[in-house]
Amino acid sequence: MYALIIPPARSAVTVSLITELAARLRAIADALPMEALESGRESLETAIHTLTPVADGGSSPLPEHALAHFSGALNHVENARGHMPRCHDLIILYAATILGHGWVVAPPRYHGAPFNADYEDWVRRECGGPPGREYLVVRGDEKVLFDAARTEQRDGIPVEVLIDAKGRYAQFIDKATGEFHSWWAESRRSGLPKLKERALDQVQVGAGRPVEWWCAERNVARLLNGIFALDNRLAGRIRAVHRPMPPE
Repeated sequence: MYALIIPPARSAVTVSLITELAARLRAIADALPMEALESGRESLETAIHTLTPVADGGSSPLPEHALAHFSGALNHVENARGHMPRCHDLIILYAATILGHGWVVAPPRYHGAPFNADYEDWVRRECGGPPGREYLVVRGDEKVLFDAARTEQRDGIPVEVLIDAKGRYAQFIDKATGEFHSWWAESRRSGLPKLKERALDQVQVGAGRPVEWWCAERNVARLLNGIFALDNRLAGRIRAVHRPMPPE
């Protein structure tokens, strides 16, 4: 069961954040029609009661057991998903906003070829992410979605890596030159400039955390890394990695 995954590198949750989440849970619980959503309301009440000892603890940062309480509270909310999916998703979004990160239900979007959606799902599974969710990272007023995230040990330190999946982009490469077609490289609607904007948004919201684009195609990863290296805003902060999806 999952609700909100809290990587160790981002586990400094404060009492004030827990208190704010508890207050929002209470507001949602009070707004639910008791006769129609009794089961969902009960789960919300349980979540609030689970959070209360943590919020009343008065210590900052929270003791280690606080994360277990927090996770347990959100799992109670997860139990109510079948009874009140919209409220559940709002709660998870609130929690992600308060904490600065979390798995959320993202709006539907067009993936182009079916392979792109399959590859994104595979990347998420490889990183241990929940199906049907995307990883929301929040910094101030900025909110950016990633396809996945995972915590890696780098020099003995747990580091959260923010990951996006890139499926079939080799179709935009000119076979004669080995570079992206000029018409795609210059298209601001859906081409390379749009990809660079996404990279900049991700790097900025990441606030120093490494960003990786997992690419299904080796030549695409090579070209993207060349583009990143030429932009001072991206160099050293994001990299493309060739991660082919194994055949079924």
